[in-house]
Amino acid sequence: MTAQAQKIRQVRSERTRKRLIDATISSLVKYGYSRTNPLRVAAEAGVTRGAVLHHFKDGADLIHATIIELQEKRLRALGRVTDIEFHEVGKIMRTYWEQLSSPTAIAFEEIRNAARTDGKLAEILRPVEREYQERWDLRAVDIFADWQSDPKNFEIAITLAQTVLEGLAVRNQWGLASERTIELMLEQLEQQIISLHPRLRKDR
Repeated sequence: MTAQAQKIRQVRSERTRKRLIDATISSLVKYGYSRTNPLRVAAEAGVTRGAVLHHFKDGADLIHATIIELQEKRLRALGRVTDIEFHEVGKIMRTYWEQLSSPTAIAFEEIRNAARTDGKLAEILRPVEREYQERWDLRAVDIFADWQSDPKNFEIAITLAQTVLEGLAVRNQWGLASERTIELMLEQLEQQIISLHPRLRKDR
């Protein structure tokens, strides 16, 4: 096989692998973790089960690769949130909310819920969760430098935003949060964060 042919084959293989991971994410969103398996992923991707097992040794290997891809998507999304200027609190909250409502977040939540009773899955997920939280904390400290004069309120603000928005996202997935409720909560959260900020609360 020529070098050119090998390169073409490698590109095709990488595309198929990505297609299968994307199909796994889609399956997690549509059917949940318990009903996501190589056969369903194959159907979702429009390939044979053999094609799935050619790229991944089993369902666990496929889920592991999907977790890595989801983590990359989450970290890129985190970058979009933390690139916003600190005083645009409303924009930060809404951008984060949009990401929590995305297929990436829903698929990751499916895996997170399953990991509660699946020890092997939890072992894979713990370092991923730890990395995300560490990256979030580091970026938050860089962006919200003004908060360093008030570390207690900084911790409250970060925890409040994550807890409220992530909880609201779960309720939304269950159809328990109307658009009006979501908007009211986003507005209220924005006001709460501003009231905790050492500079913004003085500018009001």
